[in-house]
Amino acid sequence: VTPEYQGQGIGSRLISESIERIKKDGIYGGVVILGYPHVYAKHGFFPSSKFQVTMPDGSYPKGLQVLETKETVLSGKNGKIYMSDVFEKVQNMDLQAFEDELNFPPREKFTTPSQKIFSYTIQLSQSDPDLTLEQIKDSMNRKPLINSSKEP
Repeated sequence: VTPEYQGQGIGSRLISESIERIKKDGIYGGVVILGYPHVYAKHGFFPSSKFQVTMPDGSYPKGLQVLETKETVLSGKNGKIYMSDVFEKVQNMDLQAFEDELNFPPREKFTTPSQKIFSYTIQLSQSDPDLTLEQIKDSMNRKPLINSSKEP
């Protein structure tokens, strides 16, 4: 959600609607997402460690969240989550050249407050993987994360 529309519940409605559609379709037993835990916890997501779902290296990053959409479908199971090759291709791309090639109009580059908060959360969890979500929130309340200037 672009910054001018954040804080209006749009992102929350998008997440809720997506979850409802997944449950209604009944095809998938769960959803795995990399995102800011504070946002997804209120939609029923849990840290991946609850379901023994790890990254390929066996780690449980704080942003790896799991939602069971069919009760107990993940109970007693474990597994690893692998990302699509598309993500690796994008990471290795010259995104500016890609945008130029497609004739995208130029736009100001900046970091949103939620991106700063998520980045800080990841940095904290990497420095101490045993930190709880409450400890991260407490640390965020003590450290100013957002300034009024837009950063490139």
